[in-house]
Amino acid sequence: MRITETSTQLKIESDYHPDLPKRARNLAGNWNGEHWIFDIRDKDRVEKMYRTIYGYFGDLESVTTVNVQLIASNDCSESRRGIFFAGRCIATASGRDSGARLGEGVIIENGEAMSGGSMKNWITRITEDAIIEIKDVPLSKVQQAIKKGNRKWAEIKIISEPDFNIFELEKERELIMARLVEIDEILAAHAEPTAPGI
Repeated sequence: MRITETSTQLKIESDYHPDLPKRARNLAGNWNGEHWIFDIRDKDRVEKMYRTIYGYFGDLESVTTVNVQLIASNDCSESRRGIFFAGRCIATASGRDSGARLGEGVIIENGEAMSGGSMKNWITRITEDAIIEIKDVPLSKVQQAIKKGNRKWAEIKIISEPDFNIFELEKERELIMARLVEIDEILAAHAEPTAPGI
């Protein structure tokens, strides 16, 4: 993901995701053929949108990532689009006879990703015996997928130790410390008065 800021605009280049175009247009985003362009004043909203879809905003190295294995138990297919997991493209076809192209950092250890369907209604398909490894997936997106249980066609396994980012941990610690200060202030303001001599 590449982000360029000017005094008036935010230009973002990222991998394709089917959820992005509609959400970007809802934030008055414009596609120029290479980038999505937003009003710089909407940066906070834009960042939230990208983090929701991709699990990060800007540099992937700024978040904690893991390697994931998907063990299929059923066929998975999508009509006229690719197959995605945790913000990442697993495989995508472009027509009935195009075959399927794997996403970046994706390995199929067993089974197959393929195209199919008809000329008009082509599909991207992953076979039921597939074992897929996806490298460097944001941990937050994997945890969401596991919690939602929305991958009924495959079991999700984290197969690497989290690659923790020191910057991310320091930022999280700052937020926790700030919240603790807020809690202490609230408790102090609502504390029962102490009687004299006690």
